[in-house]
Amino acid sequence: MPQTPAEEQIALLRRADVVNTAWYLTRYPDVQLAGMDPVAHYVRYGAEMGRDPGPNFRTDWYLEHNPEAAESDLNPLLHYVLYGQPQGLQAAPPDAAAGRRRALRRIEILTGRLTTLGVTVPPLNELAWLARTAPDPVVRATAGAEVALWHLREGGEPALRSAQASIARAQTEPGLPDALADRLTLMEMLALYALSGLEPGARDRARAILERAQAGNRLSADLLLAWANLQDEPGERLFWVNQALAEAGIPPLALREGEGALYDRLTSAVPLPAVEEGPKVSVLLAAHDAARTLPTALRAFSEQTWRNLEILVIDDASRDDTAAVAEAAAEADPRIRVLRLEANVGAYRARNAGLEAATGDYVTVHDADDWTHPERIERQVRLLEARPELVGCLSQMARGGEDLRITRLRANGRLVLYNMASFLFRRAPVRERLGCWDTVRFGADSELVRRCRKVFGAAAVAEMETGPLTIQRDGGGAITENPVTGIQGFYYGARFEYFDAQGHHHRSGGTLRYTGDPDARPFAVPALMTDPGRLEAGLFDAIYVGDFRLETPELHAMLAEIAARRARGERVGIVPYYDVELDTGRLELCDSLRAQVDGETLVVLVYGNSAACRELIGPDITDRQLRQRYTPEVTLLG
Repeated sequence: MPQTPAEEQIALLRRADVVNTAWYLTRYPDVQLAGMDPVAHYVRYGAEMGRDPGPNFRTDWYLEHNPEAAESDLNPLLHYVLYGQPQGLQAAPPDAAAGRRRALRRIEILTGRLTTLGVTVPPLNELAWLARTAPDPVVRATAGAEVALWHLREGGEPALRSAQASIARAQTEPGLPDALADRLTLMEMLALYALSGLEPGARDRARAILERAQAGNRLSADLLLAWANLQDEPGERLFWVNQALAEAGIPPLALREGEGALYDRLTSAVPLPAVEEGPKVSVLLAAHDAARTLPTALRAFSEQTWRNLEILVIDDASRDDTAAVAEAAAEADPRIRVLRLEANVGAYRARNAGLEAATGDYVTVHDADDWTHPERIERQVRLLEARPELVGCLSQMARGGEDLRITRLRANGRLVLYNMASFLFRRAPVRERLGCWDTVRFGADSELVRRCRKVFGAAAVAEMETGPLTIQRDGGGAITENPVTGIQGFYYGARFEYFDAQGHHHRSGGTLRYTGDPDARPFAVPALMTDPGRLEAGLFDAIYVGDFRLETPELHAMLAEIAARRARGERVGIVPYYDVELDTGRLELCDSLRAQVDGETLVVLVYGNSAACRELIGPDITDRQLRQRYTPEVTLLG
């Protein structure tokens, strides 16, 4: 083998992008102190010193088990890239199961940093590096899937092309588990749809994907919904939506005659037997300025096969004709009752008003802009009637546009997911033990489910694999689509802070029976959770910025300092700002800090907030170049 100069080896490794430079500098701080480039250092000195270029390549082990690499003049990692990996040689000790578990856990950590923590470049680079260089093909493909999912969410042609390339590379890996292979196939189909206006033959390629899945007995509701997006004719699109429903055992749909969006014309395509006898279900439908969408939601419940319904429309002080629409529907269907609130209080306080008035054996909710399948209530009630040990259950949903295109990919790589708004529960025990919903403006569906599991047991709420019994309306200006209050397939900002705070409260031994009094909430939340317009957080004497996940001496010293400030009447803010190299296995604030947050004198500031302070302690987040993605706007006063 001819000799290869060090400069050329450095260039080849740099081009292959297989040295984990951030890891190398952290692992070997002398390299950073010397101001050396990690790739050059590894080629010139590191390999000879027995150092590793990243966590997935063991230099000494590779040389020991591959004599031809030791005898060559090539750097060991470059030998692996050029000869070892193509031949299937191992890059590290073959403790495959343990190594895979560690690597997959690392991918989870990186994905959490990329999404919830709002740190983009380092974790995305490491995921891409793992997708190219990890010894285990399943790890490479899993990392590649996360990279592809990130680029699919970004949108735009360059990002979508990157997603396609990552998917294609991951799909060539051998021995992929079915779930991972299916996830990649679904993302491939969605990328083709997103690029269909730019890519000739996209539909033919997508059809080939569908046919391969069918031949391999790998069709799913998710894949069929993704294929339906590529159909231009409404009738064809509905046909394939119905194929997706059939895959999940759901009766087909048709379009009502008339004008309007496809979404608002959905109805059952076949007569479905009505269930006249059985326990009463109270449906709570909070509505604010929903005159346009409310008829679809009400018709969906008027058409339910479970007939013993009490449909309570709570008009949350609408400024349009919502109340008139509801009253007209009540005249046509005596099961509908209308409650009118004098002031706009938000969906959950409106639902609490409905819960006070409800008389059903069971209770569920529905959003005023959504449609649900005629069998949804029946399926959920039958499960609870058959299993008295259950307190409640959830069915599944997908999120679709008014044109019936379903493209909202979730964090687990699926279009179909559990629908927190479908929670159907036994009214008496939940009212007795839990009281009502939290009085925040958003996010309380899942909080009630978590509280229910805490009080009645983890198995008390069943998650039914129903397929998409509900199609939630996408693009209607819902709070879930707002960049500050929304969900992008993962929690961040105020939603993550709420998730963290509620979890601490559930563990702390405080009361889990809520009164519904908004002035007596049991734990602090960001002000925008109770008033979405309250983005201005005000003036703080001091704002502390840092990574507050671990109980450390430094953290306890900070808590003592904060306690002294509060004793002097000062107002203090906290901004979580994460150490991207710290693998704690958790994303939440440490308990000792969380226990001190009261929302008044000690406030956690979140994405969307703007605040001013007299003193800023920690990294300078007033510098936009240094800010992580989900941090508040902070102004340091002179």
